[in-house]
Amino acid sequence: SYANGCSTTYPLPLNVNTTAGQTIAGLELCDIQRNGFVTFDLSQANVVLAPQQTAAYYIILQSALLEQNPLTSIVQYVNTTAYNSSVFVRIDDAVNGCSGISEIPLQVNRLPEIEPNDDAFICINQPGFEVTIDAGLLDSQPYDFVWHFNGGPWPDTTYSIDVNQTGTY
Repeated sequence: SYANGCSTTYPLPLNVNTTAGQTIAGLELCDIQRNGFVTFDLSQANVVLAPQQTAAYYIILQSALLEQNPLTSIVQYVNTTAYNSSVFVRIDDAVNGCSGISEIPLQVNRLPEIEPNDDAFICINQPGFEVTIDAGLLDSQPYDFVWHFNGGPWPDTTYSIDVNQTGTY
């Protein structure tokens, strides 16, 4: 009581427990439908759980903080914003009672805009004759190129290649 000028002090041990958020690599898929929306399997995210921990996924951070409206299916989640989106995973620890929230970035990669080339012709009676074929891109995005010849891999990885064999490229 401070009124009479007397006081006493007792030690109170304070233990701080945490369930730290994790840095989770984003998930990326190709935009097969060309609309910016795809179905993600959120279980493919690298969320690490200890045996006493549980995870719940949320569309917005506020819901994760309040534990409201968890996603009911994480294996067939369609992103809510075209091309770039996120979900949040809340990890609760049953032993220490703590929780942590982490963001999982979701990226929908655009497919290249390609104009199919007409047939190219090879003169088999002229040794050394080659024709140049290209990927036929209509946009200027940076891409990696993987060529195939009659279903098998082709060693070149450039925008255009010189060929001298008939077949499907």
